[in-house]
Amino acid sequence: MSLLINYQSPKISKIKDNELNLLKRNDKEEEEIKEEEINKKNDRELEELLKATKLLEKYTAEQLTGKQRRKYNDGKLIELGAKPDNRGKKVPTPISLGMQVKRKEKEQKELEEAKNLGLYHKSIKHKWATSSSTSPNNHKNNNNNINNTNIIKNKFKKDKGIGIGIGKIKNGILTLSSKDIKRIEKTNNKKGGKSGRSNGKNGGIKKSYGKKNKFKK
Repeated sequence: MSLLINYQSPKISKIKDNELNLLKRNDKEEEEIKEEEINKKNDRELEELLKATKLLEKYTAEQLTGKQRRKYNDGKLIELGAKPDNRGKKVPTPISLGMQVKRKEKEQKELEEAKNLGLYHKSIKHKWATSSSTSPNNHKNNNNNINNTNIIKNKFKKDKGIGIGIGKIKNGILTLSSKDIKRIEKTNNKKGGKSGRSNGKNGGIKKSYGKKNKFKK
């Protein structure tokens, strides 16, 4: 009897293993089915959302007029792969001058590197057309451009806070030098020393202030 049990036991264990594997497979299949259902549901919701956004975008595009409509159409063309049209866009003078100077400096650096590596030749000098000539006039123009940018930057700089034109403000306290005090006193003396004002209106009546009337005996 024991021989029979030993002989049949491996088969029984195999059957149990097969049953367990089947159960695991079924569990995995159920999980995959659930995941697929969730993914399909999410896809449907996303599709509905995209449809709603497209309808909203279409409605807003129809309401646009003039410049806004052109801007919207240009943006859509750029999204589809068109190159943006930068013509007609004005750049402030200080920025444009700075860009020119930076571009020339970059071209000059590339030219020097090409010469050092032995890659420079007359046939390709058009690549460095702005910086290939080393005449003094070009250097003067570059220096003038740099000076112009510095002048314009200084011109457009504004003092922070309230500028009263007299003295210096430090830590919220106005400090006046002796020169400032003398200048204030001079301006006050000039204002007080004026003899009077003449009014040519209403019959040319004149009034004098600050003078004593003198009578002859």
